[in-house]
Amino acid sequence: NSGLTDYELRNLTGLKLYGNVFLENIPQLICQILYIIYLGNASDNTRLSFFSSFMTIVASVLIHCLQRDTSKSYVTQYDLELLRIDKKPLTPDERKVLTKRKQ
Repeated sequence: NSGLTDYELRNLTGLKLYGNVFLENIPQLICQILYIIYLGNASDNTRLSFFSSFMTIVASVLIHCLQRDTSKSYVTQYDLELLRIDKKPLTPDERKVLTKRKQ
């Protein structure tokens, strides 16, 4: 998941929509329409390709609408600092032990 939180991934769905729909599928539909106009008729493959491109646009827009965050939630970030009982910072050896346990 690239290390992003669910909130950050939800915010990136707008970029996915623009990337998939506006930069990929709509130009493909335009090329297919021009191809149909040039030939004068549409073959079964061309119709199937046009339909699948159109359905991909519909699906992308629906996914974007459904995954929008409507809960108006707020993100809170916490930074944790590990201290020993005597309130002194951890020594490098103690940090290594914690890092090994984490793995």
